[in-house]
Amino acid sequence: MGFYSAPSGSLFTRPKAFSQKSDYTIIVAIMKTSFIPTIMILTPLLFPVLSVHASPVPSDNTLPRYVCPWTDAKIVVDGIPDEPAWTAAPMVTFLDATNRGPVRLATEARILYTDDAVYFSFYCDDKQITSKMTRRDDNLFNEEVVEVFFSPTGDLSTYYELEVNPLGTLLDLTVKNNFTITETSSGRTVDYSPGCNTDFAWNCKGIQWAAWQHKENDQLVGWSVELAVPFAGIERKTPSPGEIWRLNLYRIDRNESDPKLDEYSAWSPTMQSPASFHCPHFFGFLEFAGKAQPAK
Repeated sequence: MGFYSAPSGSLFTRPKAFSQKSDYTIIVAIMKTSFIPTIMILTPLLFPVLSVHASPVPSDNTLPRYVCPWTDAKIVVDGIPDEPAWTAAPMVTFLDATNRGPVRLATEARILYTDDAVYFSFYCDDKQITSKMTRRDDNLFNEEVVEVFFSPTGDLSTYYELEVNPLGTLLDLTVKNNFTITETSSGRTVDYSPGCNTDFAWNCKGIQWAAWQHKENDQLVGWSVELAVPFAGIERKTPSPGEIWRLNLYRIDRNESDPKLDEYSAWSPTMQSPASFHCPHFFGFLEFAGKAQPAK
């Protein structure tokens, strides 16, 4: 892993994909599969969901949908989405994962795809980074992180989980969710309390990822992440226009001085308290739908 610090006082153009401030100093951590061997091999384990009780299954029309543009542009996975193609990708913002309320720290995300891979970008407002984990497949969810959960087949019992922290550390795994569905006179309910079986030994072949820490006047103002997931790495072909996956995007922010101020946010809030992200019936819809047209 390499860290690079821009000279203090250097001026950088704010990425067109984001609309925050104009000048900043950057610290970057970039990692690619070819650079990092598998460090941890773990057998599948039970990943408990925190005190999640049975809840109604949400109807499809209450869940968000993301129309993901196709592009033939080259996306350089360096942690900052400054390629013009990103401007054609719709921007989504996160809500409190437990109640759909506003959040203290804003998070923005965008998605693009090419013939070879699907790309995710995040920008996270932040003034303090507490992450310390630097080994691939560490338990990043215990610190600060952004996360992508997705099921290409639409099967909500099996999905992929990808996480990147502000230091540029990756966690990639597969999940088998052991939820149960109960049919009632008032509709279906889902119980997530059986937990999940997770396979940390799985590594996505060809995945690329990078994280950047943004500074203004030597003060941290946020961090960003880019992920490229090759379709071959998940044994898929290029999605056809109109193909739909299930997906959710998450962020965890930790407060070292007061854990009660930890913040859990999501694109599609899971409405669980305490917060839980392994609630796949709340996954939104990712629709692959054609070529991106960069803004002029």
